[in-house]
Amino acid sequence: MNMSNLNYRIHSMDGVSLAKVRSEATRLAILQAAAQVFKISGFESTTMDAIRDQAQVSKATLYGYFPSKEELFIESLLYEAEVEFHRNLVFNHSDTTDLKSHLMNLAQNMIRFAYSPNGLAIRRLLISSAKNPELGQLCYERGPRKGKMAMLALLQQAIDEGQLKPHDPKISECHLRALIEAEFVDILYFGLNQPLTEEWIQAASQRAISSFFTIYTA
Repeated sequence: MNMSNLNYRIHSMDGVSLAKVRSEATRLAILQAAAQVFKISGFESTTMDAIRDQAQVSKATLYGYFPSKEELFIESLLYEAEVEFHRNLVFNHSDTTDLKSHLMNLAQNMIRFAYSPNGLAIRRLLISSAKNPELGQLCYERGPRKGKMAMLALLQQAIDEGQLKPHDPKISECHLRALIEAEFVDILYFGLNQPLTEEWIQAASQRAISSFFTIYTA
């Protein structure tokens, strides 16, 4: 598309549509600026004023989009992690021909994402901000809820096809997540500096999925 056509389309948009585009562009600029500042200064040392200066927006504009530094921190991490999340946590609802291998791949990707620097930073912030339930709800809706719904659909399909014995997939989905993370939770809760090797991820995923199948197959 050449620039004249693009300009024509932009100027042909109604006021509401154009305002929406501009609003999203401003929000994206703030998120990108915040991600840069947080990387350099860390969460504790970063100020909203520094982010405002980096984004080149007014204080009113910044707080209009993000009322608190905590919310902006989570949103900026989720923004950076969104592509990785969708790439790594792909749920193909029809891919039950080799359910065990499919769950193995999902388990490995879930571990890589959850225990990446971004994943750990988000979860540790949520733990330290337990008195702010709105922050947890925001994070849940943006990421984990989508994965949960997709996993429930996958497990229900496997039940319908007879690959898993009849049960409530809401329960088995919780069990599956717990098994996948069982060997790694100390890293999160105690801040252990344990290297997350591919060998460990693959072996732990194998153990988790084997245990799951022991419970949920006839």
